[in-house]
Amino acid sequence: MCLVVSASFVLFGGHSYGAERNKSVLYLEHFENPPFIYKANSEFRGALPDIIRSLIKGTGYDLRISIVPSERIFYEALKGRGDIFIVHTYSGLSFNDYPDWISICRNPIGSFPIKLFFSKESLSFLTMDEIRKLRVGVVRFAKFKRGLTKSQNFPNIHRFEDTSKLFKAINTGRVDVGVSDIYSMRAIANIHNKPIPFHSNINVGLLTGFFAMPKTSKNQSTLFDDVCNELKGWGEEDRLSKIIDRHILKVSNLLPID
Repeated sequence: MCLVVSASFVLFGGHSYGAERNKSVLYLEHFENPPFIYKANSEFRGALPDIIRSLIKGTGYDLRISIVPSERIFYEALKGRGDIFIVHTYSGLSFNDYPDWISICRNPIGSFPIKLFFSKESLSFLTMDEIRKLRVGVVRFAKFKRGLTKSQNFPNIHRFEDTSKLFKAINTGRVDVGVSDIYSMRAIANIHNKPIPFHSNINVGLLTGFFAMPKTSKNQSTLFDDVCNELKGWGEEDRLSKIIDRHILKVSNLLPID
């Protein structure tokens, strides 16, 4: 999952950027992914929009959100149409997996436990060697899939557009096991009013989110420093988990996703 915030005027730590006449922040995302980002009452909501709003709180500027094709995310940032975006590292992946024109803030937004979700309870008792022989589902754009398939050597991978489709594939037996963070799976289960698929308490990895910024941005130097300073303490306080849990409860009121 890679998110872009485009800001021609944003305030952080007292710094100002761009022209005052533009009072909006554009936030680009691949797809709806409750509880991180979802649409309710014609508005985009979720934990990650809440984070962006908290960073621009008190500036008087509005947040605009748009869903765009995934291949455009880095292009938009590289061409200067976005100042801030979010990257993830999975256990076994490093920041070297990202282009050298990106600066990454080492203060994390938060971490997400990655688990295996099974179509049948009996499958949850298999060993990893046995699980590797099964049909494994992942979300197509999830960054962790590269680290997971590399570290766990899953040869039979099935990719889905979003967590909702992965959830359905697990419940209908289209795949034997799905790989997802626990928050997304809990949210989708609430939306569909169904139990979370069988899973063990063991994490197969940890997905950690970081703010990043293109070095091509004219605001890169001061804005990057201010964002990193704003994020100090987020990981220790587990603020993201509290925001996510709040949105997991909210999405239970949404209609089931087709």
